[in-house]
Amino acid sequence: MSAPRARPLVIALVVVVALAGVYALWARGTFDAPVRVGTYNIRRFGVEPTDVDRLAGVVIETRAAVLGLQEIQSEDALTHLEARIAALGGARYRHALATCGGSRAMFVGFLYDPARVELAATEELPELDPDGQGRCVEGDRAGLVGSFKYRGGAFRALVVHLAAGPEPERVERRRAQWTRALTIARRLRERGARRVVVLGDFNSTGWTDNRLGERDFITSSVRSAGLALPSESLTCSEFWHGPSGWLEPSLLDHLVTTPGMADGAPRVHGYCEAVRCARHR
Repeated sequence: MSAPRARPLVIALVVVVALAGVYALWARGTFDAPVRVGTYNIRRFGVEPTDVDRLAGVVIETRAAVLGLQEIQSEDALTHLEARIAALGGARYRHALATCGGSRAMFVGFLYDPARVELAATEELPELDPDGQGRCVEGDRAGLVGSFKYRGGAFRALVVHLAAGPEPERVERRRAQWTRALTIARRLRERGARRVVVLGDFNSTGWTDNRLGERDFITSSVRSAGLALPSESLTCSEFWHGPSGWLEPSLLDHLVTTPGMADGAPRVHGYCEAVRCARHR
C-alpha cells in the first residue's frame, strides 16, 4: 500500500469541462456549437492572491456555459472576475452562490452565461443533506442545485465540495458525502429531471492509486445509482507536492451525469493542460 500523501492540494485546481449530449442537441438545432459544462476550484478565491486576468483567460478558453465553482470566499472578487472576462472578450457571465460555506466559509456556486442558459432556480442543501436539514456553519459545505433551462429543454446541476485529506477518517467522510450527493441526484430524477449533472471538487485523493479503495467505491457507487462518470477518462485535475519533491498529478474533480449526456470525453484546461498532466519538478 502506498504511503499517505504529504502536503496535498498545493496547486490550485483547474477546470474539468465536458460536452454533453443534451447540449449537442442544441448544435443540431438553433445553436452554433455544443454547450460546455464544467467545474473549477478557484483556490481560496478572494482571500489568496490570484492573477485575475490569467484566471479570466482560462475561463474564456473553456467556452463553458456553466461552471460549478468551489472555494469562493468573496462575492466581490467574483463580480470583478466577471467584469474582467467581459472586458477581455469573453461571455458576460453571472453567478449564483450558496449562503452556507461550512466551517471554513468556502462557498460553492455557479458561473453561467445567460446568453446560452437561463438559471431558473437554485436550491441549497446544507451539509449536502438530501432532506435540507443540514447545519450551516459547523458542518460540511453545502451543495447547491441549479435548475438551468435552454431552448427546448432543461437540466439540473448539483455542485459539491467534499472533505479533503487522505486519512482513513477523511475518506470515510467523503464516502458518506458521495452517498448524499447521489441520493440528491436520484431525488432530482424522481422529481422529473431527465438530465442531471453532479460536479465539483470531490477531493478523491485515493483515485490514482485506489488507496483505501476510494476509486472502486466511487465507480461502483455511480454505477449502482444508474449514472455515468465521464471524468473517469481524465488523467489529472490537480498537482500536489510529493515527498520526493516532485509535483504529482492527481484527479480530485469529477463530473457525474445521467446516461447518454456526455458527448465526447471531458478535458482539463489551465495548468494541467499546459503540462499535459505529467509528473514534473
